[in-house]
Amino acid sequence: MSQLTGTGAFFWRDLMTTDQDAALKFYGDLFGWKLNRKFEMGGDEAYYILENNGERFGGMTKLSPEGGSHPYWVSYIRTPDADATAARATELGGSIMFGPEDIPEVGRFAIIADQAGAGFSAMTDKLPVPIPVGDDVPAGGVSWNELLTSDIEGSLTFYADLFGYSVEKMDMGGGMNYAVLSVDRDGGPVQVAGVFEKPEQMRVSAWMIYFKVDDLDASRKKIEELGGKNVSPVIEVPEVGRMSTAMDSTGGYFSIHEYEKR
Repeated sequence: MSQLTGTGAFFWRDLMTTDQDAALKFYGDLFGWKLNRKFEMGGDEAYYILENNGERFGGMTKLSPEGGSHPYWVSYIRTPDADATAARATELGGSIMFGPEDIPEVGRFAIIADQAGAGFSAMTDKLPVPIPVGDDVPAGGVSWNELLTSDIEGSLTFYADLFGYSVEKMDMGGGMNYAVLSVDRDGGPVQVAGVFEKPEQMRVSAWMIYFKVDDLDASRKKIEELGGKNVSPVIEVPEVGRMSTAMDSTGGYFSIHEYEKR
């Protein structure tokens, strides 16, 4: 089984949404996710822990509709020292959006905007759990993480410095380039994320999460039936599979990925 531990692993993600129950129903019906646990936080605030394939893997937090932001996902990247990572991020041109702060019995984290404005969380977790990668990712799990940015070169420098990623650049033709970030495990590289130029219609740079599906066409149909919207055509990448981007029923963007059949 292929699993990833250590610095640079994308090991958790939170959906910030204005309607947690509606989002839970949408993703539950689409991917089979379940509510593992609900932590009451006072008032009408609660944190939902999500379960996929019997394992905890993410959460949902209430986003105030008065804040003016549409729902969005935040990815958590593992680091041995959240404070040092946050401090270094500011030296590299990023900014601290929240923290660093402790979560009792869980770990310490900071929410950071990189030098181009894309948000993510750097976290030191007390009980690091190995993350499945490649073919071992279950349906509904995270198959890929992708940064869509207005500053590719600056982003590659930023994340390579923060998390020790190695960088591989690929010429996609037509003047387009794609970069892959990898961590070194057991003497070899393990790809964890991609970096690509953001589309002009995107207002800000942001991280995109890809969730694995067994049947992309059926999933696209289900998204529409559940009140979501497919916002991109299907993209086919040789040896990688078929992908498309969608918006959930509360307005959060995500992508789905069907592995190439072997």
